Amino acid sequence: MELPDRLENFTKEQLMHLDMLVDQLDEALRDADPRGMHLAAFHPTGTARAGGDAQRSPVDGHGRLRGVDGVWVADASIVPSCPEVNPQVTIMTLALSIAAGIVGSEPVAVSARSAGKDTT
Repeated sequence: MELPDRLENFTKEQLMHLDMLVDQLDEALRDADPRGMHLAAFHPTGTARAGGDAQRSPVDGHGRLRGVDGVWVADASIVPSCPEVNPQVTIMTLALSIAAGIVGSEPVAVSARSAGKDTT
């Protein structure tokens, strides 16, 4: 059997091992039942929540990390809780709002109501 150029540098043992792995993968895929799969996904939010209460929120409503000058947080960690829909647009909006506040003369306040469902 003539090997493709990309495989000719492999040893016979390596090729046999690769062939065995391919066989195992084929078997696993044949036996897989998608109805028995349990999938989960989450968006890590709220790890540095933004808010007005300094005791509960390490980041203020403008994205500034409390107690550290010159540090802003502009990602999903400032959203108090995970929104009920994909948070991509929410995160992009927060980041743009915080960036506008950093480069502008007045920071743009981020409200908990627009960032997520938890307003406490």
